[in-house]
Amino acid sequence: MKFKDLIQCLEAFAPRELQESYDNSGLQIGDPETEIKGVLIGLDCTPELIDEALLLKCNVILTHHPLLFKPLRHIGTSSETERMVAALIRNNIQLYAFHTNFDNVLNGVNQSLAHALGIDLHSVLAPKSAHWFKLVVFVPPSHENTLAEALFNIGAGTLGKYSKCSYTSTGQGSFLPDLNANPYSGTSGTLSYTSETRLELVFPKQLLSKITETVHAHHPYETPAYDILALENQNSETGSGAWGILKNPMDGKQFLKRICEVLQCPVLSYSGSVQHPIKKVGLCGGSGSFLIPNALHKQLDAFITADISYHNFFHGSANFLLVNAGHAETEQFTLKQIARVIQKEFPKFAIHFTATSTSPVKYFIT
Repeated sequence: MKFKDLIQCLEAFAPRELQESYDNSGLQIGDPETEIKGVLIGLDCTPELIDEALLLKCNVILTHHPLLFKPLRHIGTSSETERMVAALIRNNIQLYAFHTNFDNVLNGVNQSLAHALGIDLHSVLAPKSAHWFKLVVFVPPSHENTLAEALFNIGAGTLGKYSKCSYTSTGQGSFLPDLNANPYSGTSGTLSYTSETRLELVFPKQLLSKITETVHAHHPYETPAYDILALENQNSETGSGAWGILKNPMDGKQFLKRICEVLQCPVLSYSGSVQHPIKKVGLCGGSGSFLIPNALHKQLDAFITADISYHNFFHGSANFLLVNAGHAETEQFTLKQIARVIQKEFPKFAIHFTATSTSPVKYFIT
């Protein structure tokens, strides 16, 4: 299998168009045409991870966090990032980062954390908008089903758990072919009227180029008539953070203890009361303090994330438990979730998980 096949699998699940504007998800280093010998998955790319990949004879490394986050002006030996880039190139190791696009799908990073804590996810906390488009295409009734099926096959017309969603109406179209035209029906130089079906369906941003290709490939007209409209619709399965229902409700103190046990956290910081029952829980693996207003708006009982600043802790209250559980700790289950995405497409594909802790954070407990 080639590296590009692996990339295609990952980006079909969480398209790079879903990444945040500040991010650099995707190919970091390497050639997509490379034949894969072995894959090592880790949270961060570190010198130790590269050594581990060499030991395991893996020529592909998948990480959650990008190595190349800020631009490099040169590749030398003056920084650890430069030295790692040089080592990856020298040893022909391909590097790919599956970052905020994986954060921004409901079944991604937050699903893995929710599953570990026993939370049934409902939807994302901050749905993305301006990610959806509508195709309106006018087609002869004889070709309506053929064109619709071709569009469905590339993923258009899917709304949550429903696929092949569309709307049709019939009407009359008019056209005047010039003398150089090759019309499907009618005569050059003569105004014609014909019965047409108006086919409408929605699709996500990443399908834009495929939509136009498919329309031109399966439409009988020399020049198909269609509109592509940007929508402000939000998708409950695409966006930042997530919330759901704790399968076994408990009080705040029990909940904090469970978080420590499941995430193997030596210490937690939190604000709010531990007396009230916890049932509706929000979470965001990694840095998610920007979602605290969304969690409050949803009237959640608790919100778990990492990297919460001092002043944000004041949002904790008698009815809202705010939990800072650590960046690496809340993202540790991401590696197995990435593996599940790959193995669903390639069931027999062998994957190695790093045995090295890549987190730079240490805890001193007296």
